[in-house]
Amino acid sequence: MVSANNNDTTMNHFFSKPRNPLLCVGMVLIFFVLFPAYAAKEVTIAVYEDHEKYKAASRAYGISWILLQHAAAQSDIVLIPQASTWEGGIRRLKAGKVDLLFMAIKSAEREKWAHFSAPLVSLGSAIFTRPDNPVTSIPDIDIQTSSIGVIEDSIQANFAQRIGFENIYSTVDRLQLYKMLNSGRLDYLFFSIGIIDMHCQYHHEPATYDCLKQVGNVYDRRTVHVVSAKKSKKGKRILTSIDRNLEALAVTPFAKSLFDEFDAPVDAYDYWLNQINEASDTTPEQANFDN
Repeated sequence: MVSANNNDTTMNHFFSKPRNPLLCVGMVLIFFVLFPAYAAKEVTIAVYEDHEKYKAASRAYGISWILLQHAAAQSDIVLIPQASTWEGGIRRLKAGKVDLLFMAIKSAEREKWAHFSAPLVSLGSAIFTRPDNPVTSIPDIDIQTSSIGVIEDSIQANFAQRIGFENIYSTVDRLQLYKMLNSGRLDYLFFSIGIIDMHCQYHHEPATYDCLKQVGNVYDRRTVHVVSAKKSKKGKRILTSIDRNLEALAVTPFAKSLFDEFDAPVDAYDYWLNQINEASDTTPEQANFDN
């Protein structure tokens, strides 16, 4: 790129007011052809409500967001977060109102309408209950009579059905589910661990990571992804560019140090690196973000 300090006279002349208005339009067009880096590549991305709090409270969310931002920046992409409920984010993505959706877990149903990025950090899902509930393992739960709350259209809703819960309450409102659990209207919640961490840190007094009791071990652990709508050519090209940069970023000291800064489990970085290496290679496409 031409240095502005060494070319002040040239740039001032370039932007000086021409006598012919049509010449002005032509000069602007020429500028963006010759200097494409000046054209902003703003990309909208649906994120969780309380996005900033999740970045701080959830290791998986925080690390994944920073990795994504750095990968995007390598292609001069500026991510514009659009806070939304999970279901709202899906609707906006399908309607073309946002380019990408953050923190999606792969499923057969979602692969029908979404392209998935290379893997980001792994996210565990588990069943949670009130601390005074004596149940300590999933097999001990009476799935016929017990009620469980899930986020609408979440992967955890599928898990609850797979286990065989007969009383599943689904909503887009996470806080409503916490209130229902605390009041005894629900017996259990099926959430990602990161979501529970955020709740316990910001919506519980005193702030703690143990405000709810995890029932048994982590039920499922999968990497999260960024997704675009399959019908969006622009979204697919953005993901192709980001994937290429994530693969390069994965082997850098910066990436490894990021996991250490978030005090992630000792095997978290190696697990992510293995997932990146196992991910299917994609053919690079021409970076055109306008269609």
